[in-house]
This record gives sequence, C-alpha cells and structure tokens, in this order.
Amino acid sequence: MNIRPISSRSKIVLLVAAGLIVASSATAGAAVLITGQNVKNESLTGRDIRNGSVKGVDIRNGSLTKDDFSGDLQGPVGPQGPKGDQGEQGIQGPQGAQGPQGPAGVSGLQYVLVDKVVGGNSTEAWGADCPAGKRALGGGVSSTAPGNVVIRESAFQSAGETLGTGWWVQISNVGVGSLTAYVWVSCAAV
Repeated sequence: MNIRPISSRSKIVLLVAAGLIVASSATAGAAVLITGQNVKNESLTGRDIRNGSVKGVDIRNGSLTKDDFSGDLQGPVGPQGPKGDQGEQGIQGPQGAQGPQGPAGVSGLQYVLVDKVVGGNSTEAWGADCPAGKRALGGGVSSTAPGNVVIRESAFQSAGETLGTGWWVQISNVGVGSLTAYVWVSCAAV
C-alpha cells in the first residue's frame, strides 16, 4: 500500500472542515436542548436577547409594569370624545350661616313738580324741594316751548351740608312771548 504524506494545505482544509462540522452540530444541539426550564430565573439580561426578537405576543398580559420601561410612555393626545351623560344629582349640603342684614332699600318714592312762568327774553332760577326725611334721586326741567329755552343749570340742590334735598334749575327764555317751565324731582326715604 502506498501512503502519501498529506500536504500542509490539505491539513488546513481538513481541520477547517472538521471544525465546521463540530460547530454546526454543537449549535444545533444547543437549540434543541435548551428550553425555558433550563434557564435560571432572572439570569437573562437585555444583552442576551437580540433586538426585535421579543414581540407583544411573547409577553404574558399584566406581567410588565411602568417600571419595566424607560422614557415617555405617553403617546399623542387623541381627539376629544363625545360628551357623556349627566350624572345623578348629589345630596344637598348643609345650610350655611345666615349673612348680616343688608342696608334698608328705597321706600316712599315721591314725585315733586314746581312750575314757573318765564317772560320773553328773561332768565329765571328756582327749585323743587323734597319733603322732610327724603332725598332727591334725580330731577330735571321741561317747558311748554322747548325751542325757546336754554338750560343754564340743572343739578341736585343742597341745604347747607346736606346734598340732595331737591333739584335746582336756571333757564333763559330766548323767545319774545312768555312760557311755563317745570322743575321736577324724584324723592325717596333713603
């Protein structure tokens, strides 16, 4: 028998082939032999799992908490939903404390009117006084010939320090004939 020595090149090819056979059989064996029962709890980390290899279907519902995630878990705000039904009315609360008495309101409203004849091309001043105990709320002046009247003054009348005791006016009749003018005031007990 004639045995030829193996060249170093052939040795390398044979070694590589043998290595590939051993490596592929070891990988195939590991895939078949290792199961979830063979992995110790909490021994796998994120580095041990290829990105994108674990899907939502692979995770048991309720097993993850917010602490298992990093970053912002909130997505964009969705559109506003329809208005819900009105809820039941709640029970009535206790009555609050009574408030303080308010000030007395207006009472005893009274209208006072005083007329005066004003000659042609002349000026007159006079007033209408409120009865005792009442104050003026407002007033004014009118006449039988408004086109001939120029109002010089129309204001609250005062008696000493007491403002609003009546209404005071001063008018000029720019016409040639006389006219009748009226001072009026609204009074009330305040």
